[in-house]
Amino acid sequence: MAVSANPARRLFFFFFSVIKDVINITGTIKLIGVSL
Repeated sequence: MAVSANPARRLFFFFFSVIKDVINITGTIKLIGVSL
């Protein structure tokens, strides 16, 4: 995938990756809470 020099596009992908990380972290916390 070509990296665009468009700042809005880079900002979108940055927020998308951050949201994905937050979802993964909350999912992991839920799994830990269930196993405890």
